[in-house]
Amino acid sequence: MYDIHRMPRVLWDAIAHASATERWFVCGYAPVGQPEPVAELIGNSWEVFGEDEKNPARKSPEWIAYSPLLPVAILAGFDVTLVGASAELADEVDCILNGKGTSLRDLTLRDFGPEESWAFLNTVLG
Repeated sequence: MYDIHRMPRVLWDAIAHASATERWFVCGYAPVGQPEPVAELIGNSWEVFGEDEKNPARKSPEWIAYSPLLPVAILAGFDVTLVGASAELADEVDCILNGKGTSLRDLTLRDFGPEESWAFLNTVLG
């Protein structure tokens, strides 16, 4: 749905800006029994992340990206992308999104529908 970035550009850009660094460590997953790949330092701008040939996200359908400076990480799986961040960083991301006319809540509703249809999510997260 969102190609290599696994999220809407407006959210990607907000996380990249709030993470206060121009590069993230990115590593892919290895098959069971294989050594984990080495993390690569990749530019986190939308264009650079998608085009960098050494980006593990280009080869691995599942990957992790994390900031070397602040507590923020992205876990991109086959069917879901999770973003973990400190409360302060999440507030900063939401503030940036608000300036763009959206919010974390609005983006969640857009992708997952109304809350009453979240029975699976409530079971998993509850």
